[in-house]
Amino acid sequence: MGSWLDFIAILTYVTYTLNSSALWVVVASITMAAPQVFLIKVYRYCLEKYSLSSVLLLTTLMRAVITFMLVFADSMAVILMIIFCRSILVGFIQPASAAYASVEQEKGNRRIAASLSLIGTFSKIFAPLLGGSFW
Repeated sequence: MGSWLDFIAILTYVTYTLNSSALWVVVASITMAAPQVFLIKVYRYCLEKYSLSSVLLLTTLMRAVITFMLVFADSMAVILMIIFCRSILVGFIQPASAAYASVEQEKGNRRIAASLSLIGTFSKIFAPLLGGSFW
């Protein structure tokens, strides 16, 4: 769910704040999608080899640091490099979250799926509300 909001936020930033052309919006979209398409074998290998909770923690922290770097980005090239790095990390986060929820459900913790769904629903409602309150 966070990736969906990221996608909208980044495209809005590129389009309206930077006043970019349609071509740059397309390039930003491709930059967000390409790593996840081409690195699927790397994701699978890492998720099978390492602890899911470790992968989630490490990639989420790295994603937060890289996202903060967007504040200091001064050109479209830098923004695209940051978006690319973030997208690599998103490729780990989404399947790791799903696998973690699946493992927890098998252990008998049935509330994990409901909690993830609730978080997704709230993020769709409150993230735009929070973002709009700063305008």
